Amino acid sequence: TTTATNTTLRTTTTTTTALYPAWDLSWDFRGSQIVSSSAYVVTLQGATMTDAGLYFDGIDQWAYIDPWEFGGPTTIEIFCAFDAAATWLATQPVFDFNSGGTVNHVYLHRNSQGALGIFQVERQDVSGAQEVSDGDFWTLGRWTHVVVTMDGQDMKLYRDGELRGHNSAGLEPYPIQRVRLEEDLGLLGDGYSRSLQEDGTSQSPLAVHLQGATLTPTGLYFDGIDQWAYIDPWEFGGPTTIEIFCAFDENATWLAAQPVFDFNSGGLVNQVYLRRDSQGALGIFEVGRQDSDGSQQVTDGDFWALGQWTHVVVTMDMKLYRDGELRGHNSAGLEPYPIQRVDHMLGKSYDSTYFHGTMAFLRVWDGVALTAGHISALYDDALGRTTSTSSTA
Repeated sequence: TTTATNTTLRTTTTTTTALYPAWDLSWDFRGSQIVSSSAYVVTLQGATMTDAGLYFDGIDQWAYIDPWEFGGPTTIEIFCAFDAAATWLATQPVFDFNSGGTVNHVYLHRNSQGALGIFQVERQDVSGAQEVSDGDFWTLGRWTHVVVTMDGQDMKLYRDGELRGHNSAGLEPYPIQRVRLEEDLGLLGDGYSRSLQEDGTSQSPLAVHLQGATLTPTGLYFDGIDQWAYIDPWEFGGPTTIEIFCAFDENATWLAAQPVFDFNSGGLVNQVYLRRDSQGALGIFEVGRQDSDGSQQVTDGDFWALGQWTHVVVTMDMKLYRDGELRGHNSAGLEPYPIQRVDHMLGKSYDSTYFHGTMAFLRVWDGVALTAGHISALYDDALGRTTSTSSTA
């Protein structure tokens, strides 16, 4: 029997289901964030979207996420609030990931004793479960930042950045795909996020290294002269979607090509490249492969405008979208190889041309070619993120 939670999860999604990128680079006034989450769909079972987050009524509303494999050393983060009118008379789950009942169970809940918070792990090969708890963990009507970690026998429970419980004889979950994922969680909202320091370092799986580019209230700013950034190498290829929200500075020149991003293994080798051509408004997305003669492009002659935020999505079936609308398609295009490239540059190309403007965020969906409907929804979500495009550096 599923027990519903009367709580709210903070999220930026405004539709009834959401896709989550393989990784997500978002810049705001707190600096740069990297979100490492995957392209899974959250299906709402009565839970409703609100301005504050995903709301559960505590009676019969819940949500579930597509199954995925996880286990071994793992960290789960959630930001949630029990409703001010919630009852303390029954146990209320925040999330429950399992393979049927208590089999291979990863579970966070509030106990029927009231403020008691319990994080529990159970494995199929071990009798009983291990848990870490805190008797004064939850408060009605208050947002709570919760992080739980599992590393070998080490289980830790954090609230609002403070360690509240530790079990050194705990369990690490098996790295398997669980069948049931109930009460929502894990990949909603900010996922696993870490703020970048001014030098661009991060504790996240992928770090962004600033090479002169500067963080501003509207995004990551590039001066078009010699400022750029690069991302730690990672493997991607096959069906892939890349989304970016950026603006060329209103004072940018149209006299030279300007790259938005350039991922390659040396020059044109295994290149995935988005740029503005020296002809001005011409937008070009290009894919090259090591075993092919030359490369394939998809273009639009009236794609870019100075001083204007542009939402761009490219898919590896060679489609180019601007502001939710398909602007170009090459049915004879190339799909990039699933390899780890050498260079992953933002605002700089292999031939040392530079982007002049601001990037608000960059996201990559690895293994997914998003549909036109998904891309339209992404554009709607991007509209409210930022407004200013002139230089603030």
